[in-house]
Amino acid sequence: GGGSGSCGASGGGAGCGSERLDGGGGGGVAPASRASSFGLLVMENVFAGHRVRRTFDLKGAQRAAAASEAEGEEDATEASRTFHDEELLRFTHQLPLFLEDGAKRLLAQCVWNDTLFLAKNNVMDYSLLLGLADRETADDIPDGGATLLRAAGAGGADGAGGCVLVVGVIDYVRQYTVDKLAETVVKTLYDPSHQPTVIEPALYKARFREAMDRYFMAVPSEYEHAPWAAVRRLASP
Repeated sequence: GGGSGSCGASGGGAGCGSERLDGGGGGGVAPASRASSFGLLVMENVFAGHRVRRTFDLKGAQRAAAASEAEGEEDATEASRTFHDEELLRFTHQLPLFLEDGAKRLLAQCVWNDTLFLAKNNVMDYSLLLGLADRETADDIPDGGATLLRAAGAGGADGAGGCVLVVGVIDYVRQYTVDKLAETVVKTLYDPSHQPTVIEPALYKARFREAMDRYFMAVPSEYEHAPWAAVRRLASP
């Protein structure tokens, strides 16, 4: 893909890719010793088929480099941006997002299983991608690999009530190798008061689970206590 992109940009002919590799100026095939290869990973589109109003990339740690949400932004601009943990807390006024009890249990189970698998494979630096989608666009759409959660109320968030939360774990490709270990050490020495975003998988798993549990709170649904109400009516004189 790299050679054809260079040809398109420069307006060259069919041989421009090989010219860039071997520097010979001819149209021959590049020597094998100078050839390069790369891997390509294709991930699913978690939001496929959903009209998402706002997107959050949640890692369970606040990132100082994240841009703060500007006041007076247009809706189209907000829909195109991806916000982070600290911006979610501002959006919800430091309150969790309210979920129906069954949705909360489903989310907790998915987060627990996914993080257990990733930690066993020495993977960290993954995220929970959260999208606030219009309810009417999600009712008849299969969820695919994403998880659909029914929001139980606003939960302190302006416009979050009555919507569907589309979530999925993404960026699960980075193992805790020597370079990431060095990054952890350097950032810890530079700012000992803050835990770096990149930490060893077992600690990353624990922090991620704890944060997702704080960000989402279960509330009773309107059907939660219906059987008990019927029992009370039967038992009353």
